[in-house]
Amino acid sequence: MHCDLLLKLLYKFLPPKAYSGLAHRLRDKRLVIDIGGGAGGLGKALATQGVLVEYVVVDPDECLLDIAPRAAWSHLVQGVAEHLPIRDKTPGIAVIHDALHHTTEPEKALREAVRSTHCVLVNDVDPGSNMGRVIAFLEKLLRYPAKFLGPDKVSAILGSEGLRTTVEKGRHGSYTVTGCRDIAPQP
Repeated sequence: MHCDLLLKLLYKFLPPKAYSGLAHRLRDKRLVIDIGGGAGGLGKALATQGVLVEYVVVDPDECLLDIAPRAAWSHLVQGVAEHLPIRDKTPGIAVIHDALHHTTEPEKALREAVRSTHCVLVNDVDPGSNMGRVIAFLEKLLRYPAKFLGPDKVSAILGSEGLRTTVEKGRHGSYTVTGCRDIAPQP
């Protein structure tokens, strides 16, 4: 059993408000697949905002999944981003929030997200920023994978998989890349 007690402690006390901006961006989605979503903070924020979505959190850490919300609208799946237990092109959006750099193979994780859904949203630390360099250093000290990809690299990978992407630089050394495939109109 994989159990990161430091992350469990962090996420147990992290308020849903920490995810409110991201949850607001997802208000019009019907299915959210939270890859590396740990304790389901994004699902809690969606529920707090009254957003009715089907929420799936996929995380390798059984201890984090133990504290994730259990509700009719949530599904908890133990798994890794590089081998998602999700069928191909499930309608919805895959979200990788502050988790891509925790994967052992970030490029493979992105390709799996693209395989699994119509849209992918990646929010992570920019390794080219001052804050990103500090976070990368600290995560390596804690023995996390700390395999950071910058926004241009993430956008290029999603684009090479056929998604149209947008890149937004955030505050405090973060970025958001959103990519969606063009869906043909139904007759």
